[in-house]
Amino acid sequence: MIDTDALVTGGSGAIGAAIVTALREAGANVTVIDRERPARDDVAFVACDLGDLASIDAAIATLEGRSFASIVHCAGVIQQRPLAEEPRETWRRVIDVNLTGTIALTQGLLPLTPDGASIVYVASAMVFKGVEGYAVYTATKAGLVGFARSLAGELGARDVRVNVVAPGLIETGLTPDYADREAMQIAGRALKRAGHSEDVAGAVRFLLGPESSFISGQTLVVDGGSVRR
Repeated sequence: MIDTDALVTGGSGAIGAAIVTALREAGANVTVIDRERPARDDVAFVACDLGDLASIDAAIATLEGRSFASIVHCAGVIQQRPLAEEPRETWRRVIDVNLTGTIALTQGLLPLTPDGASIVYVASAMVFKGVEGYAVYTATKAGLVGFARSLAGELGARDVRVNVVAPGLIETGLTPDYADREAMQIAGRALKRAGHSEDVAGAVRFLLGPESSFISGQTLVVDGGSVRR
């Protein structure tokens, strides 16, 4: 059971929505932060564009006085293009949302994070593989891994756990060439099946729950055994 108040960014996307469902099934009261309202009426919603610091500050002000013992940072954008062809404004947006905005929101939420809380960041297994065409996206997710490890050390004295889930290729609507890559990805996995948003949500739920009470500063790769290290 996760019978606490939980906050999920990116809760309107495929993986985020699966995480929200898993938390609701575990008994949590969920608040979603996203640009678009999720298509459900059993969660609270705060509109926010993580690429806009003023929007982040406004969202934090809306949440003043609340307390969230379970926090999941799942919001993100992806762009697939060789760096030589990537317009600066495009890759800046990826960094602004995935890294800068997530760090800013984390900082703003610290006063709303009680002792004993659990924070989970959703990164990507690309961090450990290096996939051409995703250099900037991968850089932002690698940044989250390092950020989470350092933050775990900073918050450990308060018994706050900080961990990362790194999904492999999942059909989310964000991955532009999913259909072309799926068969090749499955062939290279230890587990010969497609990955689903619910697989990621299960890992997140574990890291938020009491079963992981002695785990912090770690990255759990959820990709069917494609990354083996």
